[in-house]
Amino acid sequence: MKANLLILTILLFISCSHKIFNELNDLEESEQKSISKVLNNQFPVVPGTVITHSPKSSKAYIGSPSIEILPNGNYVASHDIFGTSGRAHKTAVFISEDRGNTWVFADSVNLVGGQLFYHQDALYLHGFGHGDMFITKSNDGGHTWDPVVTIMNKTSTVRYQQAPTPFIVHNGRIWHATEGLAPPWGYGSQQSCIISADVNADLMNPSSWRRSNVVPFNPSWTEGTSFMEGNIVLAPDDSLKIILRVNPDDNIAAVIPVANDGFTIDGSSVSFINFPGARKKFTIRYDAVTGKYWSLTNYILPDYVGGDVGRTRNSQVLISSTDAVNWSINALVLFVDDTAFHGFQYLDWQFDGADIVAVSRTSYDDGMGGAANQHDSNFLTFHRFSNFRTRTTPTEWQYLLDDISDFPMADTSSAFTPGNLVVTRYGNGTHDYPTTSNVAVEVFIDEYTPEGILDSSRPLPTAANGSVQPYRFTGNSTANTEALLSLSANRQYLVAVGYNVAPGATITSSNSRTIAVVTADGSINTSTITSGNIGTPRSAIIANNGVNIWFAGSSTAALRYKLFGSGATEHIDLITSTTNGRSLAIYDEQLYMSTSAVSGGEPAKLGPVVGGIPLGMPTSGTPVINNFSGLPANFNASQFILLDKDTDGEFDLLYYVDETNPGSIVKYAYDGGTWMVKGSVNATAPATTQGIRSITGKMVGNTAVLYAVTTTLGTSSLIKMTDANASSSIISASNNAPENLVSAPAKTRFRSVSFTPGTVGI
Repeated sequence: MKANLLILTILLFISCSHKIFNELNDLEESEQKSISKVLNNQFPVVPGTVITHSPKSSKAYIGSPSIEILPNGNYVASHDIFGTSGRAHKTAVFISEDRGNTWVFADSVNLVGGQLFYHQDALYLHGFGHGDMFITKSNDGGHTWDPVVTIMNKTSTVRYQQAPTPFIVHNGRIWHATEGLAPPWGYGSQQSCIISADVNADLMNPSSWRRSNVVPFNPSWTEGTSFMEGNIVLAPDDSLKIILRVNPDDNIAAVIPVANDGFTIDGSSVSFINFPGARKKFTIRYDAVTGKYWSLTNYILPDYVGGDVGRTRNSQVLISSTDAVNWSINALVLFVDDTAFHGFQYLDWQFDGADIVAVSRTSYDDGMGGAANQHDSNFLTFHRFSNFRTRTTPTEWQYLLDDISDFPMADTSSAFTPGNLVVTRYGNGTHDYPTTSNVAVEVFIDEYTPEGILDSSRPLPTAANGSVQPYRFTGNSTANTEALLSLSANRQYLVAVGYNVAPGATITSSNSRTIAVVTADGSINTSTITSGNIGTPRSAIIANNGVNIWFAGSSTAALRYKLFGSGATEHIDLITSTTNGRSLAIYDEQLYMSTSAVSGGEPAKLGPVVGGIPLGMPTSGTPVINNFSGLPANFNASQFILLDKDTDGEFDLLYYVDETNPGSIVKYAYDGGTWMVKGSVNATAPATTQGIRSITGKMVGNTAVLYAVTTTLGTSSLIKMTDANASSSIISASNNAPENLVSAPAKTRFRSVSFTPGTVGI
């Protein structure tokens, strides 16, 4: 009986696989989605998450994968079909509402080579068919699509085709690299071109689009015979370039400059660069946080050199460049030993905060005879490459990179060490520390081991330094509650707020404030500024997506929201009922905040930010701080942390710095209904009380290990305090005396402490 049931299940599963690809258009939407759910994750040996599958017997092969992330967090993926099944000229669209874990079929569209992109509150799919260039639009997140519109017709000299490569916005226009075949229309007759439209134009109107001239490949340039599948890239000098794969050369990419008018590409100035894996299709995207260009490519590993260059697709490597010309290999991210029937190819991908999410046209074992070959793919798979900026090759694959000599490995020496601490240090230690108010001083991020041993020091910029660091970051000589460090919830971004003022200058309210975003690889980005009416820049925090920023200050509004990279006046005031913001933190997709009391106004508060839109992490509306129950009537919380005392996923320990006590660490524990005070500790060694303003910590078993910084004008120190049996203990100066780990060097001051970005599990 069990054997018969198993056979029936297998037959039904195979039937579903055939049905999706042979009768897709005849299925009701509910049936399509049901089958898609059946197929999800049914192939445990296939790397990544299976979005859909087509057995080789169908002769319908997966092509042209594309992916986009919507503002609501949904992922949308698409692919077309090639082969001899008679089902060409169709693209299937899938949606994931759980960040890629499961997928459902949404719709099919009459085009191929489709690239998904989101623009002006709508999702678009751009592709081609029968030599014409098409576009379609979805207003409901990819569930349904408008009829396909022809935006450019084939001519006697050009028949359009493309693979999914990015759209970018620059100088008020949206740009895309594409191509067309020249007579006699065969392989090798590709001509490169770009299309563009005004960012505010109706992209479904053919008249909105403009095409450049076309540039054919000249065999005299190099040993290649053609170029194709170009990426439009904004170079560091603010010029547009097309970077294309070259056939049949490997590791050589062509670069075509775009004229200043944006509508002419210069075939007389084509150049070539060394690019790992350039023989197969690739996607290039720019990471504004690090100022680097990134790609995933079919670079051929040394052990596999010598085979068919175009068909060796058994590996995907992550590569990066600071100038889009000189490329380094960061990590091997996908690998399978066989090259004949396995491949990961045509990856399209997006940044998702500290991760890269990608879709692959994958050839792999399926229990139904496997793939026809490495090229004719039987799967569309989803992949997440976490912490891409610091990603390393798995130990078991490291030997595959040992003999690489044609490209350098990426330099990771500037990366932070997970588990270490960072403190903000004011002053360079060379000049006397200013004793007068409002003098701008240099700021450094010093990395220490948990034992207080200096590991490294990173200066924040004191002058403009390119697009990644266009603004200065300095501190106020006499302000001891500012530049409070905050880690994002995924622990990949460290954020602080300072002043866009030259060292030694006087700080005024008219000076803009700089928000610095520091990543686990050691990159420091100061491209985000806000107006000076924030007052003292207390703290800021960034969402896991690396885009949404909340920041606190001492004037006008306690809490504001803005986007990464936005200008001084581009922000939204969220909490204006009080103006004395202090610290920010995010736990379980909930924003928390502390404020100090305002004379004649609101009392101090500490708790979750509630209300506003969306709930938990508002970017609009009028949210408020919901005070933790049980807190005293009079307190002034500076920085705070929440910890989970029993690893049940609930944060039930609260440690905060009370500025009025003075500078003490106060503990509360949650009993299921209210927060109960569990003692306090002052840092009073040496004899003069040193005000604590910043705190961080983690659980080690049942012990809370806390680190804090004293920040008064005298000697400032990094201190450590342990709270054994934290679930039940009451802390006190006698039982939990802080240990001085290290004092700030002469002529400097410490201001804040945090774990390093990249420290997870805290």
